[in-house]
Amino acid sequence: MKKRSAFLIVLFIVALAVSVLGLSSCFVLGDDGPRIEVIKQGVVYKYSMNESYYASYIKDNVEADIVIPSEIDGLPVTEIQSDLFRNCIKIKSVQIPSSIKTMGENVFANCYHLKTVTFAQDINLTAIPYGTFYNCG
Repeated sequence: MKKRSAFLIVLFIVALAVSVLGLSSCFVLGDDGPRIEVIKQGVVYKYSMNESYYASYIKDNVEADIVIPSEIDGLPVTEIQSDLFRNCIKIKSVQIPSSIKTMGENVFANCYHLKTVTFAQDINLTAIPYGTFYNCG
């Protein structure tokens, strides 16, 4: 009985801390704030606490020709995470905007049908990471 009471007290304290600290706003944002996740062309972009978005992962319905947006909801898209398109045989072309500052490793690895990746002329990307185009079309 004491263990159950202690558990309920801890659970109450955690719930109270979450509501007081405003952590719940990280999960539910309305019209007055950025969306946590945005899906465009089958690519999932997630909101980052540094007031930008990053390309996180792909859905099954990813399109063949991807245009990564330079911004979402007025905030820049600044990062492409590692393995974003890895093993995705559907994509044929990708356009990367100048807002992208970093790319993870193996972004296009094993994309057999990928023919074209176009980087914006004024992109500020300083390096193409290891394995980015490994085993591509």
